[in-house]
Amino acid sequence: MLLPFVSLLLLSLPTSISSAGMVSHNVISRRAISYERFTSQAFSGLSEERADALQGGAPWPDYLYACGDDHNAGEIDHWEPFQIMAATYIRETYPNWIEEGREGPGAGLVAFFNGVVSHYIADENWHGLCDGCENKGFIKEIGYTDFPCTGDLCQNAHKATDTGGEFVAAVQTDLDWYPQGYWYMPTQDLVNIFDNMNKTCNPMSRTTYCPTTKPRYINECSLAFYAGSYAVSKFGSLVYPFLSHRLGEYMTSSAYVDSEIGGVDDNAAWTAFMQGRWEDWVLNGPPESDELRDLLGRREEDPPNRSKRVWMNKIKELMEEAGEEGNPFRLEDAGNGAVRVGIVDEVGEDHVEFLKKLASSVVHHFIQADEKMLGATEATELEKMLWDHIDDSIGKGGENTEGETKQLQAKDPTQPLLSGSQSHQQFGYSFDSASNGDCDLLLVGSTGWSIKEGGHPQVGKAQVYSHCDGGETELVAELLSATVGEPVYERFGATTKLHDLNGDGDLDAIVCAPSWGGENVEAVVGNYTGRCDFFYGPLGGAEDERTVEPTFSIYGDESWGLFGKVVEVGDVDGDGLVDVVVAAPQSGNGDDDKTNTGVVFVFDSAVFSAGGKGGKADDLATAVLRGEGERVHFGSSLQIVEGESRLIVGSPYFHVEGKDAVGKVEMMGLGGEKFWTVFGCDHAGVVGGSLKLGAGGQLAVGEVGHNHTSHELRSGRVTIIDTGGLEGDVQLCDAGGVEIEPHDSEKHFWDKLKLFNEARFGAFMEWAEDGGKLLVGAPGGRMGGKVFEWNREGGELVELDIIGEHGARTGAVVKYGLGGKKVVVNSPRASLGSANRPDEEEFGGIIVVDAS
Repeated sequence: MLLPFVSLLLLSLPTSISSAGMVSHNVISRRAISYERFTSQAFSGLSEERADALQGGAPWPDYLYACGDDHNAGEIDHWEPFQIMAATYIRETYPNWIEEGREGPGAGLVAFFNGVVSHYIADENWHGLCDGCENKGFIKEIGYTDFPCTGDLCQNAHKATDTGGEFVAAVQTDLDWYPQGYWYMPTQDLVNIFDNMNKTCNPMSRTTYCPTTKPRYINECSLAFYAGSYAVSKFGSLVYPFLSHRLGEYMTSSAYVDSEIGGVDDNAAWTAFMQGRWEDWVLNGPPESDELRDLLGRREEDPPNRSKRVWMNKIKELMEEAGEEGNPFRLEDAGNGAVRVGIVDEVGEDHVEFLKKLASSVVHHFIQADEKMLGATEATELEKMLWDHIDDSIGKGGENTEGETKQLQAKDPTQPLLSGSQSHQQFGYSFDSASNGDCDLLLVGSTGWSIKEGGHPQVGKAQVYSHCDGGETELVAELLSATVGEPVYERFGATTKLHDLNGDGDLDAIVCAPSWGGENVEAVVGNYTGRCDFFYGPLGGAEDERTVEPTFSIYGDESWGLFGKVVEVGDVDGDGLVDVVVAAPQSGNGDDDKTNTGVVFVFDSAVFSAGGKGGKADDLATAVLRGEGERVHFGSSLQIVEGESRLIVGSPYFHVEGKDAVGKVEMMGLGGEKFWTVFGCDHAGVVGGSLKLGAGGQLAVGEVGHNHTSHELRSGRVTIIDTGGLEGDVQLCDAGGVEIEPHDSEKHFWDKLKLFNEARFGAFMEWAEDGGKLLVGAPGGRMGGKVFEWNREGGELVELDIIGEHGARTGAVVKYGLGGKKVVVNSPRASLGSANRPDEEEFGGIIVVDAS
């Protein structure tokens, strides 16, 4: 039997589904190579070895949306019935595909469908369509927080994610590898699969006809999609700054990779799960079903993807006009009814005119014509910039060479560096530090760590290092998740804290896994309840004592709540003992009709005495605070007002009439009483996404979505306010604070756009102990990340001498170390090795440099 959500998808949806874009789907399927959970030798490593087929298959379900004469076929090839038919077809047509080798057509078709399966589950997560998803999906999350709107296909959110995602990928990820070489397209096999499906489809009994396609449409569309992918890969990072102020709001760009629900990382993990099912169907046979007849051919109307169809048709026209000499893209016979599509080895002067027209098509036909994203003046300026870029770089774009070796380092290469050892490990996704005598302990989380044996993606890990003033750094402990015996997808290490919790003089650790899903983690989509594990010290010791199991665990009990995403430690009630505050910022408020309200749990020191005890958060919490209103993400940032039984809590997606996601910050008592509220002033300013309370009640408030001009640059800003004088309701712009911005206001707009667009200045902050200096992270700065230090006395803002390579997110977490003499900075998506090797990407690292 088919899983129940297939009927929901194919029979009851009111509109056709457009999906994440062609580049996004290939980014996801490639990333999933690091997480593959295939159990057979036949499938193991196939996606990487046949990357030509994987890259052709990942965007395939959208081909027939944009090309051909039957767009229903583009709907049908997204979902499970098409995969079931494909598995049956492979077993009947290529029964010996394993013996015939990986270069054969059977292996090519299998690898192609590895990409198709990735597309399918990514669309499930992107749209929140599956049975049991409870309307949770990336587009819906963006709609909730940024616009705000609800429903499956909130068009503003849909445009910002589907169209915008292509260009976000170009600036936030390394696309040097894409599109790599040639794509393999099993054209005749695909036509045959449609023909086989039509044998079970009775058009006389349906209101719509049975879907079909022709080889010509597949070949034309594959070539156009390859050219479009090339255009986004080569021009996307140049286009994005022009688009960002119209394309969407803050969360679209900041959450594209990292969002626990439907982000690229999440989709890559679920790709691995679903590819494991595909492996079983091919090797052992797909499920029997009598439902295929009812699941074919849904409607005759065109899907809502007009801009992409217009663009693809324009690309085909340009190719025909240029002819073979002027068009660098090629379609070649690969035998057995298949084709190879790609680009010539050397792009030369003969191709300049075509590439300029291709670049113009990105501006006028993909962006401007239908979406109305750019004005005429902006479009002309962007077009000229792209043409200049082509003139400057001609001859480089088509070379299929290995990427340059990358090195994550401080600008002074003698400075100590810690790095991960596994692709997409994201070593340093979170970290904390604390003094331990003459040395500091560093607790480092790696959310992408996977257990290869048995195929367990993004289990996560946490490690403790000792870092001393002389530069010596030693691994002293490996902290084991509570699920270590049965590893699950949970992103353990997403949140880390070091503190002496029980007062015995030893540092203890808190490590959280907000994506932990309880009993449903192996469901089609997990429920992301969240859990925090507590480890009592001493952490580590002799070499044979370096693995430490958790003393106890506290876990949320609400699906999708992300319990443990934010944790703070301190003396809340003034009894001299340590309390712990944990947020689940996407939990509801207890009402069925509310979502993403946010909940904050306060755990009294008694929970951690006498060895500690575990259980559900609701059962153990001394106080529970809940946000007000839908989708505000209450608890996205927390600060403890030591000894006063008060918390400062951020709700960055709080809305006011006419302005979305202005955000707010509140000081609250443990009974829920409010002492003051500071509201954001700017549309999409996202006030309260980050907070840091310093000496004397000085509160640093991050406003990462702040814009410095009428255009939405999202450069970010930090405002320092004195909490001692606050009362009632006040707007941040009227709070009399000191504003810190990361740029020279005299710079020309386009210069600022290049330097500070999406910098997200203020995403993380850390006060020096005496309150005289403030570290500020800007993980999007120049798309690699930057770190600044602000001096209160002179008001000077200094950029620290740290390299953040493209997409590395350097400065997502920043800390003072060794008594303020050092600055510790994470760079969780930094790569080692070559850009064209998926097994050498995003190891992640920790940089330690001298304070200014």
